[in-house]
Amino acid sequence: PGTDVTLIAWSNMVGRSLSAAETLAAEGIEVEVIDLRTLVPLDEEAVLIHNFALVSEGRLREEELAELLGSGRWPARNIPERLSDVRAAVAANAAGAELLGELVGRYGLDVVTAYMGHVKANAERAMRAVLADLPDGDHTYADTLDDGSRIAVRVRIDGDRAVVDFTGTDAQLPGNLNAPRAVTVAAVLYVFRTLIPRPVPLNAGCLAAIEIIVPAGSLLDPVSPAAVGKSQRRGGKETMPSTILALDTRSGKTAWTATTVNPHRFYDAMGQWGAIRSRDDWLAYSEQHGILITGKQGQGHALDATTGKPVWSQPISSQPCVIRTDTYIPQDGHIFDIRSGKLQGGRLPIIRGGCNYFVAGPHILL
Repeated sequence: PGTDVTLIAWSNMVGRSLSAAETLAAEGIEVEVIDLRTLVPLDEEAVLIHNFALVSEGRLREEELAELLGSGRWPARNIPERLSDVRAAVAANAAGAELLGELVGRYGLDVVTAYMGHVKANAERAMRAVLADLPDGDHTYADTLDDGSRIAVRVRIDGDRAVVDFTGTDAQLPGNLNAPRAVTVAAVLYVFRTLIPRPVPLNAGCLAAIEIIVPAGSLLDPVSPAAVGKSQRRGGKETMPSTILALDTRSGKTAWTATTVNPHRFYDAMGQWGAIRSRDDWLAYSEQHGILITGKQGQGHALDATTGKPVWSQPISSQPCVIRTDTYIPQDGHIFDIRSGKLQGGRLPIIRGGCNYFVAGPHILL
């Protein structure tokens, strides 16, 4: 439970409770919000599917799938919505296959296959160029899931090649917090693709210069009959680290790095925007005081802008704030002292709504 208050809600009241928790956090009151719909233990194995034919002879087997999703101790929620998701996925694949067939019919299989090879080769060249610009060496990181299970990775850069090694990651779990190897590889592909500074279609060519090592039987490459799935716990206390990297503008070299730990709430369809913004970090800088303020859901941190060392950390509003002389003002209108982070008292009559930011001058807020 929260240190001060626990709010238990469901449906539309979850969003209102999250908003109330933000307001109270700005006043130093810690509030936990529990969505009643999340009390079913989502880490338990839900619907375990083995070799189910989703489409047979051109027919989507909806009735059979609905029956399967409704089976087991913890059946799927909102089965009609799940079926809609599946219909959309099947239709997207069918449309892609039809367009590919039209392309082959127009230009011939040899030409289409050759250009697919060109696309992959272009992606490989772009990725190798990026890797070659990175300094050689090993870089390691480890983190834990909610249950304490460890995910570890070592990235080795060697010329225009990279090795991403997940050795040290814990063994597969009895629940459904495991990720199939395909998901692990897709995550590596996505991360490295973001390094390429020019438009390149997302394709396997990006991975030609990257060796991925995932221990079989780990939670990132489980073996049957381990369950895999997407599990998002919205109740309880959760944290998410954020790392800030400061660069010297003249040399581009790293000046300092700092990691902050913030409360984190997953998006809930009824929680609306209050929970979605929990994923966003924000920054505000005071040149006068040499202080950089950063924050995420319900927590703010002040860092020395020269060294990255912490100045203060305490609950504040989750929205981005503006700096005004010796104070900073989040979008909820509360006024804080920039040097101590303490609430000064009073609140500006700001009307909140939408997702716009606001700016401040000496005598005006916009």
